[in-house]
Amino acid sequence: MPNVHPDHRIIPRTTLNLVVQFERTASMVRPAQAPMGQAVGYDISARGAGFLTNDAMRPGEILRLLLPFEASHTPVPVMSEVRWSLEVPGGFRVGLQFLA
Repeated sequence: MPNVHPDHRIIPRTTLNLVVQFERTASMVRPAQAPMGQAVGYDISARGAGFLTNDAMRPGEILRLLLPFEASHTPVPVMSEVRWSLEVPGGFRVGLQFLA
């Protein structure tokens, strides 16, 4: 996928090709009983990740990601903040920063 957003990364990222579920938290757009959102990860680092999703997102939104963890077969919850979102063919490319 071509780089469609300026690259401000400090830490190198690793290619990620996983389906990840997420839920919106404080800035929830979905009703509480709505199904979890789904995204496809394309890269990840120690500080953040990039995803492609059908859901429009705004910078500042807080997401709870459920990252697959192969060793335990249990998804690991990770809080993240949407840093940027860009509409692209097929959905939205989203840059996330992990929250400590």
